[in-house]
Amino acid sequence: QIWVYEPSFSDAEVHTKESLIFNPSKNPNASDNLMRNQMISKWKGKRPNLNEKPKSSLDAARKGVEYFQMLQSDDGHWSGDYGGAM
Repeated sequence: QIWVYEPSFSDAEVHTKESLIFNPSKNPNASDNLMRNQMISKWKGKRPNLNEKPKSSLDAARKGVEYFQMLQSDDGHWSGDYGGAM
């Protein structure tokens, strides 16, 4: 697994300088934030409306699928930096 920082991404909706600062007490897997922000900023498809609360369980499931679809890699897996036990 190779992590590449792309300084060109600047989507203010998902990126703040504070979210990229490593603080192990808040997020022990900080590189996961970088990867997620980069994947979301590259996404060209439909994005879930973060301001709208789902009206039903089906709406909530659709919103979750739309979110994780943005994080899915080209080869079909979901990358991540999970430091815990499997």
